[in-house]
Amino acid sequence: MPWHPFKLLPNELLHSIVEYIAYTPIMPMLPLEPDSFSNSPSHYCPSRELLALSVLDWRLRRVCLPFLFKKIKVRDGEDAEKMKDYVVLFARFTRTLAIGPFDALTMQGDEAISRILPQLEHLAYVELQQSSGRDRTILLRKLLVHPTVISVLVRDIPDESICDEDLSKLILDRASWDSYPREHLERGMKLERLNILMSSDNQLSESDIPTSFESQLIKSVMFSGLKELHITMSDAVSSSFLSALLSTYPTLEELWLVDQYGHQFDDHTPSCISSSVEESQWPYLTEHALIRRIGLRRAVGQSSDEWYIMGIAMEVTANHTNNIILTTLAVVASSFPTVENVTVHLFPVCYGSKEPCIHPKDFATVLAQFPSLKQLLLSRPHTRLDVDIDLDEKLSAQCRIGFNTPFFEEFMALWCTAWIATEIQSLHAIYIEDTGRDCLTLWHLEGWLHVKNSDRDIGGTLIRRRTRNSVRDEELAEVLLKSSMLSI
Repeated sequence: MPWHPFKLLPNELLHSIVEYIAYTPIMPMLPLEPDSFSNSPSHYCPSRELLALSVLDWRLRRVCLPFLFKKIKVRDGEDAEKMKDYVVLFARFTRTLAIGPFDALTMQGDEAISRILPQLEHLAYVELQQSSGRDRTILLRKLLVHPTVISVLVRDIPDESICDEDLSKLILDRASWDSYPREHLERGMKLERLNILMSSDNQLSESDIPTSFESQLIKSVMFSGLKELHITMSDAVSSSFLSALLSTYPTLEELWLVDQYGHQFDDHTPSCISSSVEESQWPYLTEHALIRRIGLRRAVGQSSDEWYIMGIAMEVTANHTNNIILTTLAVVASSFPTVENVTVHLFPVCYGSKEPCIHPKDFATVLAQFPSLKQLLLSRPHTRLDVDIDLDEKLSAQCRIGFNTPFFEEFMALWCTAWIATEIQSLHAIYIEDTGRDCLTLWHLEGWLHVKNSDRDIGGTLIRRRTRNSVRDEELAEVLLKSSMLSI
């Protein structure tokens, strides 16, 4: 076997190196959306480097094995059967187990996992996805009574028959105010995230606290472990209840305010927003940017009343010039320096406008003014960002007209995000969401692109989808019919 420099390293240093490169973060399915599953221990997969190191020699393999099997994802019944055959090799390393929904027609996967659970003597965290058409209560019961398991995270409300168990280990990912599982919560189940839809009919205010809908929420002991609260506002409602709400839940880590129709933050601006923006800049910001979502996070290591804005989503309308768009982003960046997640919805220029597209470098330079930016969502970037490709004019026109497909737009997205990643050193990932159409089809392009290393290289996969455009089909058929008649 060839010599390699790892042979000279002491075990402690070798372990630290392997630990540093062991895992690759997996981007959440929903862009910039707080997700208990995405923050869970299994939201990381073994890196390619870890897999490669594990086969170099016996010493490296011995160091890599605990990292390789620390987190195991069981996707289907076949995976579960393989686990049963090899559990002796990895049982002492496994700390986290993510169990997929499996096939609703078979129970073999659940039975296989149930049989190996006693051998997983260090298992601490479990994620269990429910399956439509099947009951996983038996498996869930065995997980809850496992002596070393600390928590079991589920997305769906389990069957009520489980309520005869102690549910203190059970964590429900999310629930809505009008459908939360009261009986499960009374038995000790914790709720990570609560979604509330507010309108003028159930408006909250400090003066109403003893009798209002807010009173039920604030005084409810069942939500004592709540970590995330999402309030979607469908009307212009007062936000005066926020201070009382935030001080009531010491475990609450994040609060998201969602403006469903784009009127809330103009008419009833929360103090956390208005106090961050200079009075002279507020009219400019409200005129040129439509803020749709605000995320607040409790400050760590400070008073429980200290909160800061960590996420913002905004729309930029079509009738704005490039200068206004860039200036608006700069105002938002200077007003909210603590923002980590930014969503920018771009719209195409008005029909007939001669306004050129924005060069990605100029766009990235403005985004770099967000000093804490980690995640960025770009919606419809091809409508306003330009790709400066060294092609002749005719070929460029063909690319934009004849080849306006998700394949070309994927290249555009990668090219633009490369500029952005280079300019913004704090950036971890970009979510692209783009839509367009060519002659016969509508196309949709979306996915995560993440910054892989210090060289700011971009990696990831964009998913392409196409749908038939029946209107364009009819238009094309009419054109072909007319052209055939002219040629006769």
